[in-house]
Parts: sequence; C-alpha cells; structure tokens
Amino acid sequence: MVVLPLAVHGDEASSKNTLQEVKASEILAKIKMGDPVEYSHVIVRGDLDLSKLDLPTKRVNRTLSNQIWGLSETSKIIVSPIKINDSSFDGFVSFSNAFFNEEIDFSDSNFTKDVSFIGATFSGYADLGRAKFYGVADFKGTTFSGFANFVGATFIGYAEFTSAFIGYAQFASATFSMPASFFTTIFGEANFMDITFRRYAQFTSATFSREADFTSATFSEEADFMNANFWELAYFRGAIFNGIANFARSNFYGTANFESIEFSKDAILNEIEFRDITSFDNSQFNEKALFENVIFKSKFSLNKTRYNKLYIRWYNIKDSVIYDDEAYMSLMKNFRDLGYFEDYDGCYFQYRKEHRGQPWPLVNGVDEPILKSIDFLLEWFYGYGTRPINAIYFSIAIIIVFGIFWRAIGLGGPDNVTGEDNDDWERPDDILDILSFSATVFLSGTRLFIDPPDLPRIRGRSRSLVKKSFTVERILGALFSILFFLAISRTVVR
Repeated sequence: MVVLPLAVHGDEASSKNTLQEVKASEILAKIKMGDPVEYSHVIVRGDLDLSKLDLPTKRVNRTLSNQIWGLSETSKIIVSPIKINDSSFDGFVSFSNAFFNEEIDFSDSNFTKDVSFIGATFSGYADLGRAKFYGVADFKGTTFSGFANFVGATFIGYAEFTSAFIGYAQFASATFSMPASFFTTIFGEANFMDITFRRYAQFTSATFSREADFTSATFSEEADFMNANFWELAYFRGAIFNGIANFARSNFYGTANFESIEFSKDAILNEIEFRDITSFDNSQFNEKALFENVIFKSKFSLNKTRYNKLYIRWYNIKDSVIYDDEAYMSLMKNFRDLGYFEDYDGCYFQYRKEHRGQPWPLVNGVDEPILKSIDFLLEWFYGYGTRPINAIYFSIAIIIVFGIFWRAIGLGGPDNVTGEDNDDWERPDDILDILSFSATVFLSGTRLFIDPPDLPRIRGRSRSLVKKSFTVERILGALFSILFFLAISRTVVR
C-alpha cells in the first residue's frame, strides 16, 4: 500500500505502516443515518461528497452578498458530530450547502484534493487547526456561527473565503501559499496573529465587527484591505508588508495600531477615516506612504516613524498629531521636500506652540518663563514668520491707538502749534488727519517708506511726553515692519 507523504505528525515511515484505510462511502453512510463519525489517524479513500446523499433540508437566510454569488437557499442538515483528525483525505471533499448541527473536527488532517464548504453553515465549533489544504479550499459563503479554528493551518492551494461569515475567526500562525480571498467576509473577533500570506491577500470590503488582530502577520505580496470596516480594535503591530498595502477608503472605528511595521512597497491609506487613536510609531515606509484625504477624529502618532515621502496634508492632521520633536521635524522636512510649503508653515507654527508647553533648559542665564513669554509674543506678532497678516493687524491697531492718543493730548486742537512758522503748514482738524499723522510716524520707523513728520508742539503738554511717545511709535513701526518683511520673505518669497 502506497501512502501519500503528507499526512500526519510523527515518524513518516511508521505512519505509512500504521494508517488504516476508511472508505468515504462508509463515512457518508454514517452521516446519512445520523450516527457519530469519529476517526483518527486514518486515510479516507474516495470522494467524500455530500451531494450523493439524500438528506433533510432547511431554508437558510443568505446575506445579500451570498445571494449575489448565487448560493443555494437550502442546506442539507447533518446531525452527526464529525471528528476525523490527524488523518488524510485522498479524494475530493465536498460539504457544500451543508448545515452542521454538531461540532466538526478536521484538525491536523491533510486534504490532498480540492475541498468545498461553499454555502455551508457551522452552528457549533469548527476545528481545522493545523490542517493542510493542498488543493483549492473553498469556503465561499460559509457561515461559522461559533468558533472557527484554523490555527496553524496551511493552505497550499487557493483559499477562498469570499462572503463568508465567521463569528470568531482564529487563523493565528496559518500559512497561505497561494492567493487568499476574504472579499466581503464578515468577521466577529478575528485573530490573524503570526499569519503568513505568501501570495495576494484580499480583504476587500471585509467587515471586522470586533477585535481584528494581525500582529506580526507577513504579507509577501499585495495586501488589499480596500473598503474594509474595522469596528473595534485593529492590531497590525509588527506586521511585514512586502508588497503593496492597500487600505484605501477603509474605516477604523476603534484603535488602529500600525506600530513597528515595515512597508516595503507603497502603502495606500487614502480616504480612510480613523475615529479613534491611531499609531504608526516605529514603523518604516520604504516607498510612498499615501495618506491623501485621510480623516483623523482622534490622536495620531508618528513617533520614530521613518519615511521618504509621506503624502499627507497638514490640515488633515493638525488637530490630531501627538507632539514629538522628531516627528514634527520629520514632517516639516517632508513637507518642504514635497513642495507643500503652506503645510510646512502650518506644521512649523504648531510645533512652536506645542514646544512652548515642554520644559526648556536655561539659555544664557535667561529663565524659562522669560523665554516662553517672548516666544508667546512672537506667535502673536507674526506667527513665527508664517503669518505676515498678523504683523499688519498689529500695525493697524497700533496706528489707531496712537491716533487716539495724539488726539487726546490735543493734536489738531487749538493748542497745537506744530509748524505754525511754516507757510504751507495746515493744522489737522479731523480724525482721518490724526490717523494719517499716526501712520506717518509709524511708517517712518525704518525711514524706508517715508520721512518722519515734525515733532508735535502742543501748549500745556510736556515736551518730554510728546517726544517719548513719538519715539515709541516709530520704534514699534520699525519692529513690525521688520517682522512683516521677515514673514513675507519666509512665506511669499521662498
């Protein structure tokens, strides 16, 4: 007797001598009678095809996606508990459109040909842990109402879980050697920890109703999570994406942990909505990191994240990014390299504000409160060089305030004798004239625009007060003119 070299644990030679044969027809007969099916360490000869049996049926409610796939609306009822573990199936296995009332156990078994559970319903525990699927493993439209155990399973052929429903999915340490499709699959809690996808992994439009754990998963080729929905925690910590990682238009309603991940190819995270804390700490993007039109409703962390080009806009993250010196410096360099100068300005402004909330060392003997007070004024006066409009607003306010002051001390009044000895002198007699005088004094601070007017002479007013006020306004004019030009040169004239 020749035994296929794939079946079981233990010494291969002894396995060949000890494996017993069981005909598939014998198993089908027990299922038809409703008797328990229990075998261990056997070879099942022949096709185990449920379509050969005439069993009672029941109507099942298919989801819309299952209806689209054209799955049967009736299932054959299997009342037998089935346990065929640590065994080998040498023929085709088909339980399509079966309804399992009891638990099934195919753990540690090997399926040498195609396996079909299309449209099947598992109402209890389904154990396929450490099973090996050498052909196509088709679970399209399958419903696992309870616990689906695929821990350590090996899929050497195609794995098809399209439009399946899995209440609790346990795929930890499983290996997919060929493309695996979880398109529109609905998961309850899903554990894919330490899983390996050697080819294309498709989770397009999948729904993860509870925790989804992909910790330390390996995606050797493209991983497609486009339009997926993660309703609770999503863990991808330590995962490796050797191909393109596509999460475009996905939704993360719970915490999204993308820490310590290596993205070897493009990472596509466009048009995603992150509603809870999102972290890419210690991750590395070797090629493009696309975050265009992404929305962060909560905190977003890039601490010690490494990337060459991060396509993200500041207005999408300005209210979410968690403060870290290195993270801000990397973002500013990234914006400058990409030519996103407005984003650079916004990031720099925010960094200076956030930095003021951190402890500062003593600089040249100047105390921290003094330095931070100066820093606060720089924020307001010209936005750390990013907001020239601030300098204009303050200039206008200063001109108005001094205009009111000049009017209050008598400028333009009957006691104003400024320049009376000049034939062409006219006494300012309305508020616009007073404001014009104040603006002239202010703009003369640098002597770049206009010469200073005559120093006012007002009867009954201290000459010292007038001169000091005149000088102060000119100094302020010089200061805000310089701040304005610095901001203009930094923003408009790059």
